[in-house]
Amino acid sequence: MADQANFEDDAMQFAPQLYSAALRMTRNPADAEDVVQETFLKAYRGYHTFQEGTNLKAWLYRILTNTYINRYRKKTRRPQEVELGELED
Repeated sequence: MADQANFEDDAMQFAPQLYSAALRMTRNPADAEDVVQETFLKAYRGYHTFQEGTNLKAWLYRILTNTYINRYRKKTRRPQEVELGELED
């Protein structure tokens, strides 16, 4: 089990690579930042389950990918929003 006190030292080195991957997925800088931020939050909360000696980068990429997929699914389930002024009579 990993120590959460070491999370910043261990995981933050992958932030630029995770952002690049998120940008390729979302094609939007703001959405990519949101996905990376949510990824690090989930990773921090679950860092106690991470097995020392395994591939931290792969673990973070899996969290990133799952976070993107969940956000995409949630977005596609939501009905399309239209401004009231755009509706025709």
